[in-house]
Amino acid sequence: MMWLTNKAVQVGAIVLIVLAVLWKTYSLGGDHVRAEWEEERARVAQAHAEEVQRLEKINRRVEVRYMDRVRVVKEKGEVRVKYVPKYITKEDDSKCDISPSFVELHDSAAEGRLPDPSPSAEFDAGVAAPKLSEVGQTVVTNYNKFHEMRTQCEALQEWASSLSRGRERQVD
Repeated sequence: MMWLTNKAVQVGAIVLIVLAVLWKTYSLGGDHVRAEWEEERARVAQAHAEEVQRLEKINRRVEVRYMDRVRVVKEKGEVRVKYVPKYITKEDDSKCDISPSFVELHDSAAEGRLPDPSPSAEFDAGVAAPKLSEVGQTVVTNYNKFHEMRTQCEALQEWASSLSRGRERQVD
């Protein structure tokens, strides 16, 4: 019977050794996976920080260029507005009759809608006719706004293009 007890102790010891080896292997594997995970997290955090810096640089560059361009466009627009009375005098106002139908046509085009399909003489009779200088002022103001919006659109296109160029480099 003694040999049975020795056998049981030997088997128990072997089982304990096998369990200890399995536990250690499991722990080492977990530590390895955890280390890989931490390395990946650090790599992603670094890549994210670099991308944020790249985007901030693009944003600053485009914003500075845009602000300079808009300032120039607005300054030119203000000068153009000042020229309206020089180019369209009171004498020009008295010589030129602008029909209210023209105002309807102009305003509908500016608003992106269709004008009244059949303007009538009664329509023109009930509305005060604008002066040529008022029409000139409106046209100049509208074109100034157009140039501002065009400048903004160009800046947005430049910004989007800069973003996509950075992504293309990342893919390569």
